[in-house]
Amino acid sequence: MMKEYEEYFSDEALIECLCHIRLGRAAAIHERRFYRKVFELMPESDYTVLNELFPPRRLWHRFRPRKGSRIKSSQHAFVGLRKCINWHRRNSPGTLWVQRLNQFLNDVHREVLTERTFAFSRPQIVPQPKKGKNEFRAIASFPNVKDKLVDVINAKYLRENLELCLEDACRAFRSGRERYLDRNSAIEDIYKIREKFPDLPLFVTECDIRGFFDCVHHQVAKQSLRRAIDLLTVRNPELQIDPRAILYFQRYLEAYSFSKVTLSLEPRLQQQTRNPNAKFKWPISNGTGANTPDSLNFFH
Repeated sequence: MMKEYEEYFSDEALIECLCHIRLGRAAAIHERRFYRKVFELMPESDYTVLNELFPPRRLWHRFRPRKGSRIKSSQHAFVGLRKCINWHRRNSPGTLWVQRLNQFLNDVHREVLTERTFAFSRPQIVPQPKKGKNEFRAIASFPNVKDKLVDVINAKYLRENLELCLEDACRAFRSGRERYLDRNSAIEDIYKIREKFPDLPLFVTECDIRGFFDCVHHQVAKQSLRRAIDLLTVRNPELQIDPRAILYFQRYLEAYSFSKVTLSLEPRLQQQTRNPNAKFKWPISNGTGANTPDSLNFFH
């Protein structure tokens, strides 16, 4: 049975997602601080807004599971943080960070579910050097925690509820409701084929489409989502994708365009790197003309 869109944005679901974002960014900052001087990485972003929604580390550290518990050690920080938040929301609602968190949750509910006014802000572009001195890969990320939150949850809603439309051969980004499909499951299936046809030659090839996700046209993405929704209607007429999920998928695409956003930042890139030849690498450069200015009107 399909979960309602509101369930994905419940307080519990939002807090769980926020905890993952908070811990993920903490780990990233720790790693970047260690390697920054060696590899001359850019300073980490300012996560003050995100930090204001959470208790101090010394506070939630007390809620971590005890050693020897059945909970995996890798989950101790997440479990402790979530327990701390839930306890203080119940027993200490007047605490400043609790008030900020509750206000943030109410704002998300209002903007996303009720008023439908939420729109993604322009992502931050971080240049990542490629081989050679002149080419850089454009890494786009949302510095705004609300953008990241809605992005993750809306994608989760679409991924889980369109699971019925995906073929078994598709092993990436699966929700895993009935069977978790990943690389390991693919290897297991290959072994089963081997056992079924022991006397026949079996060939396996691994391939990758270079820059595939970097150059998907926005219209292609919209059409693919529409086809998946139409197929879902055929396979299970009782399931209906919430129109708000489609709305935020479209607004997600509208927030960024390589040709309109990234290329306009090349002058600043050249100034920062003190290299007049520095440029962002266009994802497609295969000699077919796809890296010419005309293609920028088509690819995003």
